[in-house]
Amino acid sequence: RVLDVGCGIGGPTRELKCKEIIGFDAWDYAEIYPHKFQLRDILNLQDVPDKSFNVVIAIDLIEHLRKEDGLKLLLEAERIAKKYVFFFTPIIWSENRDAVENPRWWSYGNSYNYHKSLWTEQEFIDRGYQIIPYPKYVFAVKEIK
Repeated sequence: RVLDVGCGIGGPTRELKCKEIIGFDAWDYAEIYPHKFQLRDILNLQDVPDKSFNVVIAIDLIEHLRKEDGLKLLLEAERIAKKYVFFFTPIIWSENRDAVENPRWWSYGNSYNYHKSLWTEQEFIDRGYQIIPYPKYVFAVKEIK
């Protein structure tokens, strides 16, 4: 079981072959998300049981949160995951205005898509994550024991 937090339209998970993938997002992508979808506040995951998903992924999500909310999400992802947590986030700052304000983008009108924080490799390393080299992004993975 995989939990795709902040799933958007599910681009990175389209090709995953898993028993079950569930996407959570605060913006309604139910019509186009390729797996099971739940519209919900991703900062209120207390009702998701401990270790209820083998893997929790947050791809291009944490930068859309304030630092304190991002830290909260890290803790929740680690609580929910049985085996692994993956975070993927850009290492170069931008407000991401075009993605929200340009009608050509899939995320047009979604104010959740503004960037609010920048994350470094060291911030993930300090929390026990390993870094997978990837150009222009932090790709962090933590094995849950």
